[in-house]
Amino acid sequence: MAANTWKPSEDDVRQAYVYLLGRFLVIRQETIDRAADGFAYNRITYNPLGSADFVNPNFDVAYLEAWFAVDDATAVLLDVPEITGRYYTAQVLDEWGEVVFNINDRTTPSKPYGTFALVKPGTAPPIPDGATRVELHSAKAKMLARIELRGDPDGAIALQHGFTATPLGEPEVAEPPAIPHFDNATLLGADIFDNLDAVLASAADVSPAAYRMQVLARSIADHLAENPDERARFDTYLRSTFVPEFREFSLTKSAPYVNRWVGGKPTGNYGADYTTRTVVDLHGIWANTSEEVVYFVASRGVDGALLDGGKNHVLHFPADDLPDSVSPSPSRSAATYRRASSVAAAGAPPALTESP
Repeated sequence: MAANTWKPSEDDVRQAYVYLLGRFLVIRQETIDRAADGFAYNRITYNPLGSADFVNPNFDVAYLEAWFAVDDATAVLLDVPEITGRYYTAQVLDEWGEVVFNINDRTTPSKPYGTFALVKPGTAPPIPDGATRVELHSAKAKMLARIELRGDPDGAIALQHGFTATPLGEPEVAEPPAIPHFDNATLLGADIFDNLDAVLASAADVSPAAYRMQVLARSIADHLAENPDERARFDTYLRSTFVPEFREFSLTKSAPYVNRWVGGKPTGNYGADYTTRTVVDLHGIWANTSEEVVYFVASRGVDGALLDGGKNHVLHFPADDLPDSVSPSPSRSAATYRRASSVAAAGAPPALTESP
């Protein structure tokens, strides 16, 4: 059999890098969450009102979050209280940042509250009568739930604590794969291709692009391991050229970019668009689906430079198109929210100015 003489191009490395980075960002977040005081899988954290210890929080909701872990023989029961007259959702995501499901009166009107049994895909552990069986994408999942304050913070807190998680046994929980330390400014270089089998085996990817991209990534990893000079060349290229380009792309070109705002693109479920998934994992991890929310992010000031927290920033809306011209309420459908955002989604978000 002839030897395989294939060599990766810069474009091959770029594509595989972006694909892998999404998983690395979720692994990094799981590692950070595990280091928090009192952390345990299948234990809900009821965040204090106004806390902002994660990306892009809203201040008009009470948050709660958890990491779920199941195995072949063990399910976890998620109990959601009955909530009326205010917005809420229990959003569960997989280990690549894809939304598995939302529980609320819009997405699951046949069962907007009650007991849900979370199970590993392809398994049938025993669950109690009355619990609705829900398959995750892999053995772990992240929940981020939100309850609208609606002028009644005490009521929101009471409902927040009505969410409970109960493992039906003691599931075996795998440690997250070992990855190099990195931050959003530096990201990674060729070391993203190290320990690749463990990273890819740690969580199934539902993206239609997964097979193609994982074969490509493994081929690159093998090539770099066998060719130290190539590894050094691609490491320099990634760190000095591609990472800065990708960061710029993510903030200005990854979605419609108008008035120095980027956003309006569908999130939460990405199909084969792993690039958008990675951008979201980088700048707004745990983004929900577009049926729930439309995201816009401003990162630049009037001069095109990154926003400066030492200055005041002012939004300018047309007098006849103020944000409160369509008042959201729990009874409004997701389509109504999207219509309310249609002007911005079409390319006219508010102008942004700054002052000392």
